[in-house]
Amino acid sequence: MDFNIYFHSDIPCTFEDQKPSSYLENGSFSQWKNHINGDSNSIIENPLISDYGYLTMGSPAIERGTCNGAPADDINSNIRPSGLGCDMGADEFWKNEHFSVTKFCYIFKRIIY
Repeated sequence: MDFNIYFHSDIPCTFEDQKPSSYLENGSFSQWKNHINGDSNSIIENPLISDYGYLTMGSPAIERGTCNGAPADDINSNIRPSGLGCDMGADEFWKNEHFSVTKFCYIFKRIIY
């Protein structure tokens, strides 16, 4: 498990594993990474996503993911990566000048409906 972004707006993130063979309760991020021996490229930061779940300018998820094993396109069928690397999560950030008419209409429809 890796290249994740964790965030909780009200309280610090805590981690737990309730499997009897490897129990962790109220662990810190550092304890979690040691516990699972992973998440070395994951971060705890506000992902700066829009109300519709899209990455916004300045998101720490932009170009912080991995393209290895990732789909060739994002949740909106946009090709990834759009920049130097893949973004964390299902959405690939596209600067306004790269938006296609199709994507603009899709976002516009989501706002209306």
